[in-house]
Amino acid sequence: MSRENRKESLYLLHGWGMNRAVWATVQQRLSHHQRITALDLAGHGHAPAIISASPKESFLHPLRQALKPGYSLIGWSLGGLLAMLLSLENPADCRRLILVASSPCFQARDDWPEAMARKTLDNFSRQLQTKPQATLTNFIALQFLGSKQSRSAQRLLQQALQSLPPPQTAALQAGLSLLAGADIRAQLPQLSMPVLIIHGRHDRIVPPAAAEAMARALPNARLFIIDGAGHAPFISHPELFSSAVLDFTNA
Repeated sequence: MSRENRKESLYLLHGWGMNRAVWATVQQRLSHHQRITALDLAGHGHAPAIISASPKESFLHPLRQALKPGYSLIGWSLGGLLAMLLSLENPADCRRLILVASSPCFQARDDWPEAMARKTLDNFSRQLQTKPQATLTNFIALQFLGSKQSRSAQRLLQQALQSLPPPQTAALQAGLSLLAGADIRAQLPQLSMPVLIIHGRHDRIVPPAAAEAMARALPNARLFIIDGAGHAPFISHPELFSSAVLDFTNA
């Protein structure tokens, strides 16, 4: 068997409003060790429009078509939620999960304060109706609040977003609906595959406490907190991020 055939198939799923280009830096670092495929979520980048009335199914259906059993997934934020949903459907198909700044429940509940307030998500949804570009710009800025590399990282993420077609408004609304409605906390014990959780210490979108709670609930998880990072640690700290992924996948 050739060295290339021995490489692990690793699929990268981006977050809300972004596209596959956000992974460019770490994709280059990881491609020496894994077969890397960065995917656009439905309605983002070059991916076709959302066609299902169900926000969940709109995103999951095209991903099912793209993935081959025996895959590993890196999911960032919304992409992490989708990675967990896919893995819950067919746990045996997924070898490993890497969840980046993600959560099983993005909207705060009475028993789950480790999340965004409902008011915040509602505001994003309302702003999308009249100012979609401004909403994305504000969201990018929010991701790097507290990050030591805020300006440079923000610029890199903005460049990635502009390198591909902008996300469709319908896809953005569907993503927000899924983030607001999903709650898979009770299903986390079903994810028995090895899981690596990577989170920024200063994440203002998904509090680190959510990552800590998720690590406790998952049967086979390890948690890696990156000091000085916000919601996009693979952008602000690509070396630390890539090293953590490689240590995990090579274990």
